[in-house]
Amino acid sequence: MKIKSLFVAVLLAAGVVVAPANAATENPVVNSFTFTPQEIDLQGADTKITFELVVSHPSGIDNTTVQVSLKNGQKYAFAAPLSRVTPDASSTTATFRGTITFPRNAMPGV
Repeated sequence: MKIKSLFVAVLLAAGVVVAPANAATENPVVNSFTFTPQEIDLQGADTKITFELVVSHPSGIDNTTVQVSLKNGQKYAFAAPLSRVTPDASSTTATFRGTITFPRNAMPGV
């Protein structure tokens, strides 16, 4: 649960999910942020993690991609782009999906 909250905070703090410049001052809302699997076994094979982010704003979301970053305390990081899967740019809700592959030799703590 803490990881999910951290990802949402990172996305919002980094400004990767923003409303159009001519929109009202209202912030976008993260409707959901999910990823699977929930746990990574670094002893097994490489693990593919799938992310889905759903955001909304009354004026719409212009972004075609956002980036998710996973970091640990030793500056070890992975990043992956999430691509928009909802085609209508004028829609008030946008869904983004993407994957990242963790190598089994990744340092623990991410």
